[in-house]
Amino acid sequence: MTAHSRPNVVSNIISKLVTERSGAVLITAGGKAMHVAMTAVVSARARLKAKGVDIILLPKFVTVDTTSTLGWESVFLRFTIVRWAPLPPNQMAGMGGMPAMHADAMMAAAVAGGRYLLPQLG
Repeated sequence: MTAHSRPNVVSNIISKLVTERSGAVLITAGGKAMHVAMTAVVSARARLKAKGVDIILLPKFVTVDTTSTLGWESVFLRFTIVRWAPLPPNQMAGMGGMPAMHADAMMAAAVAGGRYLLPQLG
């Protein structure tokens, strides 16, 4: 994503990827690009919620070696967007008060480094 990306177009892409593949990844560099990304995610979430689908966002800083092209390493903010579905109460029984996570969210947390504690949102 860049600062010049159109939020509505990115929102449509996010919605399509979440519907078809259960998730998407956005990589941004800079404040303006991050603002565009957040605008797109909020729009996509509203569109998906109307269809009964919810999403969560897992942010993570990543360093990329761009010394061959720019002469220095670059830091990007990667947003992993995954489908979020509340677990039924019968599946949460016996968890001893631990937050419940949908399988897609658990997989995304593991892929993103497993450093996320994701509460179950109702």
